[in-house]
Amino acid sequence: MADWQDKVVDLLRSPCDDLVSLARLAGANPADFYLGADLTGIELTHAEAQALGVGGFGAEHATTPESVEPEASILDQAELIKEPSDGRKGSVAFNIGSRRTQVARPGVGVVIDEPTLVVAQPRGRFLYGQEAANYLAEGPLEASGAWPFQADKIADVPDAARLIREFARRAGGARAISGQDVLFCLPASATGHERRMILEALRKAGLNRVGFVDAPLAIAVGAGASVDTPRAAMVLNVADSLAEVEVISLSGAVYVKAARAGTEVMDQLIIDHCRRRHDLLIGSWTAERIRDAVGAASTPRMDKSSVEVRGRSLSTGKPRDILFTSAEAVAALAPAVSDIVELAKRAMEATPAELSIDISDSGFILAGAGASLEGLARELSNSTGLRVHVPADPHLTAIHGCACLIADGGWLNNPAVMRER
Repeated sequence: MADWQDKVVDLLRSPCDDLVSLARLAGANPADFYLGADLTGIELTHAEAQALGVGGFGAEHATTPESVEPEASILDQAELIKEPSDGRKGSVAFNIGSRRTQVARPGVGVVIDEPTLVVAQPRGRFLYGQEAANYLAEGPLEASGAWPFQADKIADVPDAARLIREFARRAGGARAISGQDVLFCLPASATGHERRMILEALRKAGLNRVGFVDAPLAIAVGAGASVDTPRAAMVLNVADSLAEVEVISLSGAVYVKAARAGTEVMDQLIIDHCRRRHDLLIGSWTAERIRDAVGAASTPRMDKSSVEVRGRSLSTGKPRDILFTSAEAVAALAPAVSDIVELAKRAMEATPAELSIDISDSGFILAGAGASLEGLARELSNSTGLRVHVPADPHLTAIHGCACLIADGGWLNNPAVMRER
């Protein structure tokens, strides 16, 4: 992304009544910035820009109609099996988190859902995804893997490029990688620098036609919510590393806030608890198994009160088994749950009154890898007084939304998509 585009994006996150003038202050040609719309020489107010469907950022100053009844389709699974209207069947969607990556194709759906993992073998051979995870579990003790994404952003560009290239090759079939259009789902809170690093990895992978979409907005689309109207929608995405909330109106972000409270953070809290309480060292895979088996947000689970796990005693260095209870999981996960609840409450406090009415009427969407934590939706509802909607397969809702966007042949001109040339 060019430097001026970064400036515009940052500036448009703040209140402004004249988006075109603001773009020009940043040294931008508005006709270039607004996704191909011919705005040169036209002075648009913020409300006019929204009415034309070329705005959306800083929508807290938009004039919105009175709230209407909630849409019944907010939880309906969006249509995925749909061919691109312009015949571009090489489009693929990526949702890459610190722990797992999903890739989808229009007309097919999700074709990859595997660990975001790269393993380098002798003689320059690389393993990726589930094959890499299996090798670490069954291969030599000295084997090690690289997680090229940390805290839901790129930590290693070369390994990230290798992973993206391999997954794009698998997803694209016979079509050359360079001929694929890519829609990349990324955190709404990603900085310009983080976006540039992702773009660098995509370029190194040989992918040239690229668009970005905020993960919460993709989730809203995947859950069946209308995002291109003045009516507000709120999404809370509990991803691998980050939990972030976004209030959306007219395909743009009205409010965005993130916290380090994703599933990786939850697993680290469980690891720390085992170290303190049981003098036991466990790994991230074991912590994830504990979270899935007995994890809960507020009250201990009734279906399974404990799980047996094995770790290494910090005192003796020998293997030792313990029973990890659901009550312990509640206590261990409390800091992350508290941060997630605080995100939702602060979003409602910061959202303009006209838009908060919409959210109060319809509730908000909870999705992401951490959305299935037992009792989290109930805790959020009790704390905010709002209805909380959890789609089926919440960890796949973002990639489903991306698939919906690329199923439309004009997705590169969609105001929800930030296009990179």
